[in-house]
Amino acid sequence: MKFKRTLRTYWGLNYILFETNKEDVENLCNLHHDFEHLFRLVLSKVIVLYRHRMFSLQFRTVKQRYQSLIKQHPKIELIVPLGDIATFLGITQETLSRIRATKA
Repeated sequence: MKFKRTLRTYWGLNYILFETNKEDVENLCNLHHDFEHLFRLVLSKVIVLYRHRMFSLQFRTVKQRYQSLIKQHPKIELIVPLGDIATFLGITQETLSRIRATKA
């Protein structure tokens, strides 16, 4: 199995990414069932997070989404640019600024 190792920096934080192809992952899972179990657990977690995000975008107000984000990640505004936070929330940076101005 071949991995491509890449060092990336996002929002001032360093990450090491390991990339491979689908065939190698399937072979690894066939040879070692513990990896198969791990990948299933990770995939299940990602699906649940995606469903929560879709629900939030459809049924929660912008202010509720912002408050939830700050509650889950209190220091996010110190690390992530406001433009990226606005994009994640599905709003413009101007709308985010108005919400932040009324949060006090």
